[in-house]
Amino acid sequence: RAKAFFDAVSPLVDIEVTELDVLHLESISCLSYSGIVTYAPHQFVDKKFGGDEKVWDALPKYGDINPFLKVWNSMLLHCFPTSVGQLIGFTAFDQIRGHRTDLAAWGKK
Repeated sequence: RAKAFFDAVSPLVDIEVTELDVLHLESISCLSYSGIVTYAPHQFVDKKFGGDEKVWDALPKYGDINPFLKVWNSMLLHCFPTSVGQLIGFTAFDQIRGHRTDLAAWGKK
């Protein structure tokens, strides 16, 4: 799972997240922003992609995770995806990798 995740997100690490991007995503309820609380990427990666596996810990085996951390730490460190943001993110991510995520948790199959 870690290699599949790494391969899928690698093309996305060259983006630059701006304050306007965060404000836009917050305004359409895709994420919540907190200037006080910080979120570590492993909280999301392992929870959503790993199951019992520690995907985040395995990522360095497949390549450099520093570009991913640079994107994360620049603006996403204080962001938490909402349920709407997660659904949109999963469908966009699925489109990129040609896969379909099981959305049974949302009552859809």
